[in-house]
Amino acid sequence: MASSSSSSTTFAAREHDVFLSFCGEDTRYTFISTLHGVFKQRSINVFVDDGLNRGEEISPSLMNAIEESTISVITFSNGYASSRWCLDELVNIMECKETHKQAVIPVFYHIDPTDVRNQTGTFGDGFAKLVESFDEEKLEKLQMTEEQFKDKVEKWKKALTSAANLSGWTSKVEPSDYPLVMKVLEDILNILKFMSPSNSDKKLVGVERIIREIGSLLKIWRGNVISVGIWGMSGIGKTTIAKSVFNKFRGRFTKGRLSHKRVFIVFDDVTTIEQVESLIDDIEQLGSGSRIIITTTNKQVLRNCGVDDINIYEMKGLFGNDALQLFSWYAFRQNRPNIDYDDLSNRVVKYTRGVPLAIKVLGCYFFGKSKQVWESALKKFERILHEDIYKVLKISYDGLNDVE
Repeated sequence: MASSSSSSTTFAAREHDVFLSFCGEDTRYTFISTLHGVFKQRSINVFVDDGLNRGEEISPSLMNAIEESTISVITFSNGYASSRWCLDELVNIMECKETHKQAVIPVFYHIDPTDVRNQTGTFGDGFAKLVESFDEEKLEKLQMTEEQFKDKVEKWKKALTSAANLSGWTSKVEPSDYPLVMKVLEDILNILKFMSPSNSDKKLVGVERIIREIGSLLKIWRGNVISVGIWGMSGIGKTTIAKSVFNKFRGRFTKGRLSHKRVFIVFDDVTTIEQVESLIDDIEQLGSGSRIIITTTNKQVLRNCGVDDINIYEMKGLFGNDALQLFSWYAFRQNRPNIDYDDLSNRVVKYTRGVPLAIKVLGCYFFGKSKQVWESALKKFERILHEDIYKVLKISYDGLNDVE
């Protein structure tokens, strides 16, 4: 079931993971209470409008809470359309779906989606009763003309129809709301995963196999705490791989307190064990099933941090088609060299010795330049290393002791 209605997968960080819209009289102590509890257990940051002390208009703070949420979960129940407050919330949610690329998950709690879509049945009766309650006296109190009210009603109807047309979940009258809650939770975790602010997948050339191999070392299905090390020279791609692995598996862990919680932590570019100990005194204090990834240029640091040799993954360079494809993304903005640039591109790739950073730096350097510039630069680089590559490699060199 495709629960996300958003058309984009790149989003800026927002204050809340989830905004819950619901009719309190129908669901506060049943479905919403269970859903909120499960979200709390999984450390999902959720905003709940408790419906207390409501005025005539939605407050700016509530409007902001809707806008600052990645996902809105709308729980339609029999009484939802009887509440002007709920309908105004819904209009704002559907506007945020269009303007802020917010994901929206509708849940039809003990009602038929068709009744929401067409404002029929008991759901429609509640809507009609609400509209009829806006008599001349009430409109005057709200300082609203009849024309303005008609526009508002049309916005309500449009929002109800649009939301009901989205892919969502429909519940049956069952003894427990838990099965429905778990379906919604799974959708939330998947959406949060795919809405992480990373759009560079197309340039992650040749990493799928590495991610799989490191994933096998993590043994996600096991219940004990496991640490995995990623070892290799500067610029070889340790950080990129660690981020990719983290993004792939992050949805299975919590983001809350470390102690006794199942967490997923990446320590990047570690040079001493003290850097790890400054955050967690003892890895064994973490909750069952936790996973740790440590990247470093010094293999001994991994051993000092308690990583078994069998769980140390040595990063090596990119070669062959993978290296050429990565270079092409930066030099030509496509996955292969331009016509007549094959030989020059292969010379550059050979010069980089498979170091991804060098491939990227030189790809950017040669972008849009003529063959004459390529020829001249290659001759120069054979004698003098590119400045950006030199800076990174120097970090690895400076980290060596005299014997090394």
